[in-house]
Amino acid sequence: MSSTLEDLYVSTPNGAPGQKAADALSPWLDRRKQGRDHRRKFEDTWRLCQHFLDGQQWTAINRTSREIVDLRTRQEERNREHYTIDMLSQYVRAAVGRMFAGDFRPTLAFRRDDWETQAVARQAQRAFDFAWDEELGADEVIYELILGMASYGTEALWCRFDPTKGKLLGEVPVADGKPLLDPQAAHEHVAGLAFTGQRAQFKQVREGKLVWEDLGWGNIIPPPGVRREQNFPWLILERPVPVAALKAQYGSKADAISEEPLGTLDTGNNEDKKLKGHGILSTGLEWPTAEHPNGREVVWASGQVLEIRDSLPYMIKGEPKAGVFFFHWQRLKHRFWSQGVGEKLIGSQRNLNRRRSQVSESIDRMGLGRVYTRPGAMTVKNVPQGKIGEVIEVKPQYDWPQETTGTGPGPWLQADAEISKNDMDRVSGMSDTTFGQAPQGVSAYSAMALLKEEMDRNLGPALMLTRQRIAEASEVTLEAMRLYWPPNKELIIAGEDHIVDAVTFNAAQLPLCYYIEKPKGAPAPNSPAAEIQKIFDLYDRSIQGGHPLPLTWLYDSLAASKALPLPKQEIDVQRGKAEMENHLLIRGVPVQPAEYDNDQMHIQIHRAAEAAYALLPNSEQVVAGIEAHIKAHVSNAQLKQGQAMLGGGAPQLQGPQGQLAQAPPQNPLAPPIAGPGQSAPV
Repeated sequence: MSSTLEDLYVSTPNGAPGQKAADALSPWLDRRKQGRDHRRKFEDTWRLCQHFLDGQQWTAINRTSREIVDLRTRQEERNREHYTIDMLSQYVRAAVGRMFAGDFRPTLAFRRDDWETQAVARQAQRAFDFAWDEELGADEVIYELILGMASYGTEALWCRFDPTKGKLLGEVPVADGKPLLDPQAAHEHVAGLAFTGQRAQFKQVREGKLVWEDLGWGNIIPPPGVRREQNFPWLILERPVPVAALKAQYGSKADAISEEPLGTLDTGNNEDKKLKGHGILSTGLEWPTAEHPNGREVVWASGQVLEIRDSLPYMIKGEPKAGVFFFHWQRLKHRFWSQGVGEKLIGSQRNLNRRRSQVSESIDRMGLGRVYTRPGAMTVKNVPQGKIGEVIEVKPQYDWPQETTGTGPGPWLQADAEISKNDMDRVSGMSDTTFGQAPQGVSAYSAMALLKEEMDRNLGPALMLTRQRIAEASEVTLEAMRLYWPPNKELIIAGEDHIVDAVTFNAAQLPLCYYIEKPKGAPAPNSPAAEIQKIFDLYDRSIQGGHPLPLTWLYDSLAASKALPLPKQEIDVQRGKAEMENHLLIRGVPVQPAEYDNDQMHIQIHRAAEAAYALLPNSEQVVAGIEAHIKAHVSNAQLKQGQAMLGGGAPQLQGPQGQLAQAPPQNPLAPPIAGPGQSAPV
């Protein structure tokens, strides 16, 4: 086990938590207050958006008390229709689908391309795939990230190592709050205490696990006034953690931790709500300064310092890294917090609910009559029955009311609803194509792909930055694998032919120089209908171009619900054969041209290889071999040309039938010529 795991159980400097710990915590408490005061300006909108996404859309913010109030409880809203048509959630889901359509998993590329490096690269990629799928659950975390981005605008991804998870390694001795994982050090510690008549303390230790943790706006406290995370001097991250887990990791330093109110997190506006058995764990990350050139990390809970480390968790290419990455939906120039789809559609959603409720009320009021009567004129027996029908009593001293018909229901109601829908489309940057509906008059795959590409153009910056941040998080993950994975890490991965392989991986063998290749480009339409349309587009275009694809390709593609690879053309076969001949000639293997070779194409490809090797020293034999092969192709081409001119290009039939085939053409009216052994007709 890497000794780095022991460092996660460190105590405060010099093992003395007293005044040094208090001095270290004091500035962080001030920073936390400043950051929360600045963040509070945006929290009302986020909490309202949270209620709208929960379906509680007849709500608003009380600007005085900053509480969420139910509009239906107001005097003017009583006995009114309150209809909810939740379009906002559909737009958020569509936005998530647009962003999540592609594959975010990056590919590892290494500097050298020799066989040994390629073998290590394959193992490293398989190990990273194991971490991505099994240990990190990266696809699910990325989905949560994108969902948070689309809903509220800003999310964070925290790449960290959790020593409280993973398989149990057993009990090990503890010294100064740290588990002794080295067998020799553990033996010496236990023996030393036994020599003095003392007993060593033991604790259970787990292997640990790499974690990608999704953090919402309630978990992030950035410095006020700093618009871009690249310029952050510090950052505070908060999350609820079971008190038992804190005591297991930090020992006696966590004895004073108790349940805390969760008003600081995105759980609503109940400031006094407590989460049973949980406390809020705060982590302060300070970027490098003159006093702390490698940065600093301070962890505390309930006002108690649990850990101080004089460096950030990771060192990437000589630069300290915190392992925290931010994701933004729509960035704004003047602030750090971004806007999401949910925040931008609250007004349109509220107007749509109001209009639909008014339509329902108008139909009820105008379609059903009412009765005006004097007090006492109607009894329980003769009063009209019905849910909507009204009985209105008018006192004798008042005249009968005069009703006006007003504007009755009509096409204008539908037009008003369409206006609200169009407003939501424009504000969110979506259209029918986003929701899987083909625009009117558009059926070709290429046309749908072009429309989708144009529609996704405004999504391009967010998608590009998301892929960039995931690539950076993957780079930190590789470093965490190198630091925290044991030398005999067991990986269960899928091999060839769906056979599971169990391999042992040593993360210390990961190359130091590598490159993270992130996916590029917007995803093309990939629904079953779009794939079938693409198949027919390819088939029709092949017919129009004079090179029709076989019906078997069309049938197999439709059966597979995707366009299969196109059958190879003769020119591709000839090119591949010529390149294989180059491969053999370079290694000194003589090759003779075949009768069916396309000599002109072969000569062109061989000349290119000959010219390339002519520039290299000590390659005279290779050049001579290629030149001899080219001359053989020239002779072969001349032979074919001579046979064509003499009409002997095709092999002739032998025997009597061959003699008949070689006979000169006859006049159709002349008698037939007798064959061998036959008498001529009289």
